[in-house]
Amino acid sequence: MQSKRSNVFFLVAVVYGSLLAVSNAQLPIFEISRGEDNTIRFTWTAISNATGYRVEYKDNLSPGSNWLPCALQDQWPITETNWVDDSLNSQNKFYRLCVYFEKRGALISSTPIASYTASQLSFYFPLLGIPISPQYNVSAYRVLYKTISADGSPCVASGTIIIPESQNTKWPLLSYQHGTILKTNDAPSFGSGEFFVGVAWATSGYLTCIPDYLGLGLSQGLHPYIHARSEATASVDLLQACLEFCKSRNIQLNGQLFLVGYSQGGHATMALHRELESYFTNQFTVTASAPMAGPYDLSGTMAEIMTSNKSYPSPSYLAYLIFAYNYVYRLFNEAGEIFKEPYATQLPPMFNGNHSTDEIDRLLPSVPVEMLKDDFVTSFKNDPNNNIMKVLKRNDLCYWRPIAPVTLFHCKGDSTVPYKNSEIALAGMIQSGATNVTLVDPSPTSDHGSGALPSFLAAKTWFDSLKK
Repeated sequence: MQSKRSNVFFLVAVVYGSLLAVSNAQLPIFEISRGEDNTIRFTWTAISNATGYRVEYKDNLSPGSNWLPCALQDQWPITETNWVDDSLNSQNKFYRLCVYFEKRGALISSTPIASYTASQLSFYFPLLGIPISPQYNVSAYRVLYKTISADGSPCVASGTIIIPESQNTKWPLLSYQHGTILKTNDAPSFGSGEFFVGVAWATSGYLTCIPDYLGLGLSQGLHPYIHARSEATASVDLLQACLEFCKSRNIQLNGQLFLVGYSQGGHATMALHRELESYFTNQFTVTASAPMAGPYDLSGTMAEIMTSNKSYPSPSYLAYLIFAYNYVYRLFNEAGEIFKEPYATQLPPMFNGNHSTDEIDRLLPSVPVEMLKDDFVTSFKNDPNNNIMKVLKRNDLCYWRPIAPVTLFHCKGDSTVPYKNSEIALAGMIQSGATNVTLVDPSPTSDHGSGALPSFLAAKTWFDSLKK
């Protein structure tokens, strides 16, 4: 089909989600129209049992060319049956409509990975530096569940569910979002990293979920680091899988839902809260949310310190972010477009899930901007259309209106994720109409690492005051 605009062609095809074959599925009626503003509107009839749609394009139909999602990938999938392309150019374009039927949040499997009595935890916690008194025995399970990838297509992710044990008790549900990790097997579902933080919540009387996130644990591909949409979808879909898990075991929940996480987990907690109140109010009601020390102001505070001439304690974070955003948004073809040598050559193999932040930090200059090409830095600082700056803005989490109460915990001495992130997030949410948001500094002299424990304890004190 050819539009009235020259050299733009449309090929309509329907592709079904790869994980589920659907028999006798009806083909949609697909219409294309051109607007007065040179946009192209696609409209199609709804397909029975479809869970989402995505429009993809090619510039040509040569063998080996890839179908790409139209617009930024974290827009997909959509549930609407229309979409507008406002980015047409003079080149040929071919489109197809992808239709997905996968049920997000479906539980695939659950495997016991550990169990502890309260007395055992009373021995372990002092060794781990966890200053709380265990109340309940706990059992932990690694679960696999259905979710969506960063591009909106169906995939499988892993996570942890930790159950406090007591007869005839209805538990509040808690979602704990972990901080930055690069090694796949450091994910909580392997009993590593922040697994025991989840155990601490569970033994305190919270039925606890910990998503590994995409690309970590048993999930495939590079982890989409600090990508708000996939942090949120992986987390909410684990909550849905947890409901199924509890129902199958007759575990009772009391209807409360608490959200908490530190560092990247703070960013993920904020993204999860926004996702739940935007799209899942028929399933979940957030009781309270405690994002802690998160990089909410990526395009401002974090961009400034990453491109300054000052040293930074974890330069690997910047490299991780750039490679992750390229994985999601396809911003460049070769690392040499962004990174100087030897980093353009050394860095790509380091993000295969087998290397830690410490290993990567040892390869990098202490001033992160020194690994970046001068022309890229100039564009990043001065060009409002710089691709990486545009997607940083898309993943900022400052300007939205939460309904449930939010307490931001952050220490003023934090130089890794500066306190200013939380100040700007607080101001942005209030400006957006939030009425129940506060910012608490639990330990003013603590840095990013030492601030985690006082933040955790302050959040726990708050949650305990609200818990039924």
